[in-house]
Amino acid sequence: MTCILVVEDESEIREMLVEVLRDEGFQIIEAASADAAVELLDLASLRLVVTDINLPGRRDGIDLALAARRAHPGIPVVFMSGKPTKLAQAQRLSDPAVFLQKPFSFSTLVGAVERLSDS
Repeated sequence: MTCILVVEDESEIREMLVEVLRDEGFQIIEAASADAAVELLDLASLRLVVTDINLPGRRDGIDLALAARRAHPGIPVVFMSGKPTKLAQAQRLSDPAVFLQKPFSFSTLVGAVERLSDS
């Protein structure tokens, strides 16, 4: 079972993302900020990160992705943002990554996660 770290500061959105991905059979760990998520990166079973880019605290989703790749080289990341300029900033990171502009459908998210978890 693929273990995914879902990071989203808006609790209602995070709960929906977690529910959709769990319904698809993924194991989910969740956090409301990049600062909290960094504490979870040492989990050996972590295989994918789904993160909003705009997060409260000292770190944003891009910082989280960089930390995740230091802990797990090559880990795939799904970046989410309602701001196209933030998605463009995230695209400077190397693959594997998918960039989703909010709002997006849950089927789009699931498809991206399935593609990245199979790679």
